[in-house]
Amino acid sequence: MAALTSDFPAIFKALPGAQLLLSTDLVIEAASEAYLAATLTQQDALLGRYIFDVFPDNPSSAANGAVRTVRDSLLEVLVTGRPHELTLQPYDLPDPARPGQFLERYWHTRNAPVLDEDGRVTHLIHEIADITAQVQASAELQESQEREQDARAEAEHQRSELLRIFEQAPVAIAAYRGPQFIIELANPTVCRLWGREQAQIIGLGLFEALPEVAGMGYEELLTNVMTTGNPHVAHAMEAVHEREGRRDIVYWDFVYVPMYEEDGSIYGAMVVATEVTEQVQARQKIQELNDQLATANEALHTSNGELLRNQEEVLQVQQLLESHVAERTQQLEAALAAARQYQAINTPQ
Repeated sequence: MAALTSDFPAIFKALPGAQLLLSTDLVIEAASEAYLAATLTQQDALLGRYIFDVFPDNPSSAANGAVRTVRDSLLEVLVTGRPHELTLQPYDLPDPARPGQFLERYWHTRNAPVLDEDGRVTHLIHEIADITAQVQASAELQESQEREQDARAEAEHQRSELLRIFEQAPVAIAAYRGPQFIIELANPTVCRLWGREQAQIIGLGLFEALPEVAGMGYEELLTNVMTTGNPHVAHAMEAVHEREGRRDIVYWDFVYVPMYEEDGSIYGAMVVATEVTEQVQARQKIQELNDQLATANEALHTSNGELLRNQEEVLQVQQLLESHVAERTQQLEAALAAARQYQAINTPQ
């Protein structure tokens, strides 16, 4: 580029780009209107001043050091005579409305030489483009992505914890989907109590996997839960399971709860159950013993009644015998008295 004419600063102001014209001492000689608008400055406040006196570092910013970076770029252009770019340069602006405060800004900066006919650098053109909105949007996007990643990591952690609890839970847990009650989840406890392996039942309908349970009322309970959304709690409900080659009558305490899609519709149900067969059998045994005791008590009561009646009959017989003895005793005593009287009369004096 040829040396600048005397009227070049006036022409420079009208350039469409946001540009400064700098001397080789980095003093501002001209500024385009676009530059003034981008940097929130006035022409009179710039002309004749050292660029870094007008635009110092923000001492409280993480971008502190922007002056050094931009100055090094300008000095490289002065030394090499070739343009130099800073594609992403954080450089905060002094806030004209709040002295001592700064506005966050990011720039794409290009520094280019103005050469005379001999190729010597006579001036520098410092051109900027405000990319703050793009950088902030990118930062927000990155933060959003990081939050999403963190959320996914947390969700995965929670899922792993839930899976660990699900697998190690001492209670029986299973999840069913759809009107055929397709078994989607079945923890080791429920598989053991059902007498099945996970591989045998996952993906099958409940009553396809456990045909021995069909017709015992569980279909109606699950349908009602999935239709109404109301959980169902059962105590000691009877079931039949094929386990180790035999059919066992078992009893369950359980709760059926509905499971929901994100739109609020019910897609299935979950069961959490505990086998209470031993407790039920113990209660049944106690009831049998109580029934036997009641029967024995009734028999004893009957026996006691008969014994009482026998005792009354014995007492009556005893009283009758005592009456007869008393009567015979009286008769004997009367006979003896008569005999003594007769003897006394007939004995000579």
